[in-house]
Amino acid sequence: MNRKWSKLSVNEQLAVIEHLSRLISSQLGLREQLEVIRLINPTAKVSPTDTEFVINIESIDEEKFQKIQTFVKLRSRSCCESESNHKSSPQKKQAKKQRSQERRNQLKQHTQRQKKKEQRQIQKEKRSGLFVREEVMSLSFHEADEETVDVLG
Repeated sequence: MNRKWSKLSVNEQLAVIEHLSRLISSQLGLREQLEVIRLINPTAKVSPTDTEFVINIESIDEEKFQKIQTFVKLRSRSCCESESNHKSSPQKKQAKKQRSQERRNQLKQHTQRQKKKEQRQIQKEKRSGLFVREEVMSLSFHEADEETVDVLG
């Protein structure tokens, strides 16, 4: 918009604010939205539970209007550019698919190596004969009924 804020009628100002509000809420992140609020009112207190911010048209002057417009244009343009950069081309999708396949193969190889390692260890233990007479015992503890047992006597 090339017209000055002060030259707009009240209805036009309302329409411009509504349009800017829609742009800000749909195209900008929370951090950028907070920056716009601070451009409008540097002393505004915004709590984490706030979901709306009321814009008083009388608090906007020519300078603030220009700053807000410039900020929204720059941020929404950079937002759109970054979105287009993030859209995956077929080559990127193919490369991502290949990397995930390689990771799966590496994990599969790792688990196979672990199994072989465990099997080799079991074979070594069998050949050594050290665990032939291995017995598994369970111990349990029973409390005496207030009787003292003389272990030394």
